Amino acid sequence: MVTVVVLDRHGSPVNYARVHISWSWTYSSGHTGWDGAVHFDVSPGSGNLIIDGRDYGHHSFDGTTIVHV
Repeated sequence: MVTVVVLDRHGSPVNYARVHISWSWTYSSGHTGWDGAVHFDVSPGSGNLIIDGRDYGHHSFDGTTIVHV
């Protein structure tokens, strides 16, 4: 399980942000909930992170990743 938490510049959760992880072989996509988190039922790995169309670069995902937008 991989979780991405999206926070704004004040540290508040971003609701309904579109999160996309482009793995080397496939992708995972979803929207954050009220807590700013989106959960993907995938094994840990690395991939390119895109939030609301903006590229946040290559990340390693293992457990929870917190991203400030």
